[in-house]
Amino acid sequence: MAEYQTTIQDPGALLRGSGLVEISPVQAVPSWTDIGAVTGLSWAEELEVNAEENDNTDSEDKVTKQTAIVACTSMEPLRDAVNTLIRGDLDTRTATAGAPVVGDTDVLVSGEWAAEVIYALDGQNSSGAEQSITSVVGSVDGALSGGDDYFIRKLSDGRWGILLEDPALPPTNLTTIAQDITVTYDYTPAASVKWQSGDKSTLTKFMVRITTKNDGNPFYFVGYYANIRTGKNFEYSKDDDADRRVGTPYEFICKTLPSGQGLPANEGLVYETIQSDGF
Repeated sequence: MAEYQTTIQDPGALLRGSGLVEISPVQAVPSWTDIGAVTGLSWAEELEVNAEENDNTDSEDKVTKQTAIVACTSMEPLRDAVNTLIRGDLDTRTATAGAPVVGDTDVLVSGEWAAEVIYALDGQNSSGAEQSITSVVGSVDGALSGGDDYFIRKLSDGRWGILLEDPALPPTNLTTIAQDITVTYDYTPAASVKWQSGDKSTLTKFMVRITTKNDGNPFYFVGYYANIRTGKNFEYSKDDDADRRVGTPYEFICKTLPSGQGLPANEGLVYETIQSDGF
C-alpha cells in the first residue's frame, strides 16, 4: 500500500493545459490579436543577479536586470496581421489588392469590449486606407450613428478599427456597453503580400498576453513592452510526413515599460500575472 507524504494543499493552485497567445500595440487599453495555433508555448522570467561587495561586511545580491521571455512555435507563420504587428518596423510590406469584400461583419461581444477603446476590424484594406462602414448595430440600442456613437480610428500598428463612444457622453445614442455590437463593412484585402527585409534595424514594440483556463478560472501573463528576439526560421517537412505543416519559432523578450508608453501605472514594470484561484 502506497504511503503518501502529503496531499494537494489547494486544487485551485494547480495550473493545467495550453495557452492562448495574443499580442497588441503598446497602449493603455490593449487591443488584442490572437496569433493562432502554436506548439511548445512557455514563458520564463530571467534575472541578472550581481553582488554588491563591501570591505567590512558580507556582500548582498541584487537584481540588476529583469526580463521575461515568451517562446513558442507558430503553426500559422504566414499570418499577415501578426507579422505586421511584430515586424512592421523591421520589414517593408508591399500588398497587391485582391477582390473587394462586401458586407463583412465583426461582432464585439457584450462583456468583451469597453467604450473609448479602438478595436481593430478583422478585414483590412490592402492599401492601408480605412474600411467603408455600412452599419453599426447594437443588440440593445439598434442602429448607431458614425460621428456620434462610434468613430473609425487608426491603431499605432497601422490597422483600422472602431471606437464606441462613452454612453455617459451626449449626444450618443449608445445607452450601455452591456450589448453585442455588430459592425458591417466593405474592404479590399490583399491578394498577395511581399515582405522585404535587410535595410532596417528598428524593432516593433508590442504587448503579449497568455491566457490559460484552469477549470474555468483564467490565469494571465501579460508582458507590457516586448519585441522579437529571434528572426524567422522555417523548417520544412517531407512530402510524406504525417504532419506536413511548417512552423516557425517565436521568441519575444518583455522589458521594462518606459515612461509615456502604455498604462502609466505600469511604467517601470516588466510583466504581471493575474489569477482567480489558489490564494
